[in-house]
Amino acid sequence: MINWYKFFMAGNATITIKNTKTGRHFTYNVKQSRWKDTWWVVLKQHQGPDLYIGSLTSKRFNITPKSVLGKNDVRWRGFNWVWWHLVYKRPLPEYVEIRHCNTCGRCGRELTRPDSIDRGYGPMCAELLGLSEFAIPH
Repeated sequence: MINWYKFFMAGNATITIKNTKTGRHFTYNVKQSRWKDTWWVVLKQHQGPDLYIGSLTSKRFNITPKSVLGKNDVRWRGFNWVWWHLVYKRPLPEYVEIRHCNTCGRCGRELTRPDSIDRGYGPMCAELLGLSEFAIPH
């Protein structure tokens, strides 16, 4: 099972959050900035350019002057709501699904091996992140 908090913070995670009650889903990229304690959150759009929506720290999701969505936008609120649940270790309701997009949460490369897809990281990145249960045998 994927630890979604760690996956979001891994460095280059692309995730989809879906509400199975409404059928709505949104895809986000969470990428670590050059300041190691900040991540940028971008809303991936099916048509049109991706939208920068805020910055993330280990505890908070924030609007910044360059954010193109406000706190009243459902796409911003949805990410913030899920993030709050992950930070404070609250269970997500059954109708909320989080999925990675078959790319490594750390480096962003496509995952092709079934075991890598299951965990959300390639074997080298799993080892670099200290996920000993997924380390490459030497």
